[in-house]
Amino acid sequence: MIRGFSILIFVFLFFSPTRVVSASSRPLPERVKIGLATARPSLVLNLPAGTVISTPEGPRWQVELQTGLTLTGRNDGHLVAGETDFGPGPLRFAGPGFLGWNGRVYRGEFVVVRRPEGLTLINELAFEDYLRGVVPAEVDPTWPMEALKAQAVAARTFALARLGYHQREGFDLCASVHCQAYLGAGAERATTDAAVLDTVGQVITFQGRLISAYFHAASGGHTEDVEAVWPTATPFTYLRGVPDPAEVSPYDEWRVELDWSTVQAAVAAKYPGLGRLVSLVILHRTATGRVSTLELVGEKGQVQINGQEVRTLFGLRSTLFSLEVVHAPVPLVRGEDLAHLPVHPSPAATAVAWSTLLAAEDREFLPIQLVVVGRGWGHGVGLSQWGAKGLAEQGYTYIDILKYYYQGTEVEDWRPSQDIPPVPAEKGEAS
Repeated sequence: MIRGFSILIFVFLFFSPTRVVSASSRPLPERVKIGLATARPSLVLNLPAGTVISTPEGPRWQVELQTGLTLTGRNDGHLVAGETDFGPGPLRFAGPGFLGWNGRVYRGEFVVVRRPEGLTLINELAFEDYLRGVVPAEVDPTWPMEALKAQAVAARTFALARLGYHQREGFDLCASVHCQAYLGAGAERATTDAAVLDTVGQVITFQGRLISAYFHAASGGHTEDVEAVWPTATPFTYLRGVPDPAEVSPYDEWRVELDWSTVQAAVAAKYPGLGRLVSLVILHRTATGRVSTLELVGEKGQVQINGQEVRTLFGLRSTLFSLEVVHAPVPLVRGEDLAHLPVHPSPAATAVAWSTLLAAEDREFLPIQLVVVGRGWGHGVGLSQWGAKGLAEQGYTYIDILKYYYQGTEVEDWRPSQDIPPVPAEKGEAS
């Protein structure tokens, strides 16, 4: 149930600093807008009792009982839920507790905006609270604390450097790995909360400026130069590939087997002008062995694609891979033999059955499967999360870890200096 409401008081929580590396008096946002969903025909919001719904003119309604509110956009541009007309919006939802959507709960507030392509759902909350939902989404909360702190500082830096990337859509960052994974309050854990709290305000800089703090799950033994992965990227000196000897991960080796019909379908959808796919050829690798250029050869032509495009095309974990095309014998079938051909659901089974019809000299060999064997997970640039775990287990601090993966950088505290108590550096602390 929803009733009229006139006054709304917001309460914000701020964390107190517990440890200082260096101070710099730089601006940090108090709040951030995270896009949870876009272009939706409707949204079902799980709202606790006491949730206040506001328009740009101010608070207008209050939810009396916990409810699942289904919002849709009407043709006249208004947002409606059942018989309740909320007007054109945007609508702001502020609850006494967590707000829910799509099976997850979130701190802060929801904002719903009606756009031509559908409804947009935005989670607006304190910046450091946002990080509490990021760090456990990116790494295992049971990992060593120094690895969690390294991830917290990297995530904070990455978010600040990317802030406003989705400004045209009405929010600062998205909740997917396109920016960085964010799972809301339900993902929070005591260990990752502590990692965020203990590093509050700390960022990674190079020559006084925020870095592009790229990170990935596992490097496969060596991280990569940024321009080797993204040829148009600025070749920052802090994004050089480094050995990753401490990394031990479940992705030290992986294997993917794709039926050739699946491969053909993926290529045809992306590159329809190639015709039937004949072969795949690795043309170039980076210095660390990652595939940088692959040639797809079809009956009507060929195309060269970069490693990241290969990952996307075939759903691979990384570009550090080798591949093998498996062939099976298929005969040149005569017209009178067609009636006797067995029918099988599997191309491989069909190939084997057909191969028995003619003598060996009449057969041709056609691809039936693509086998990919690789290492690592992710683009390979910047911090390796599993490598950071390994370094932390060997006794390295989060500052050691960050300075290793981001060569030549500093870890600074960007909170206003007057908010930072004079805490002396710990003995042996990295600078």
